[in-house]
Amino acid sequence: MKNQICNKLITGIAILALTGCAGRNATPISVNQIGDKDITCDYLNAETIENQNTIQDLESELARAKTTNVVVAVASGVVGLFIWPALAGLFALDVKTGETVRVEKAALTQRNMNLDNLINSKNCPV
Repeated sequence: MKNQICNKLITGIAILALTGCAGRNATPISVNQIGDKDITCDYLNAETIENQNTIQDLESELARAKTTNVVVAVASGVVGLFIWPALAGLFALDVKTGETVRVEKAALTQRNMNLDNLINSKNCPV
């Protein structure tokens, strides 16, 4: 009996240790960058488009994280009814991605506003 309790406890701790690091940290782009005033109109337009594409990729990443969270929660709940350490899978829920995406999208949007100001100040064709 004592060994069973210890085994379950060790299993639960191991699962918690392996699943507690879900998500990634935000790496927002700098709004103002060295040399911004010297870059060409073509580069300004290309970077703006690239940033728009990155924003769409971030939205897809957020959608995938939400779907994964639902699957993990349901699987952990169902399996957890029979094997209690499986409930530790709930700690694998990706709670960072929403904030990460929000921070990175805001930085990209601000960067694009800065690029738009540069495009306007240089009278670049759009």
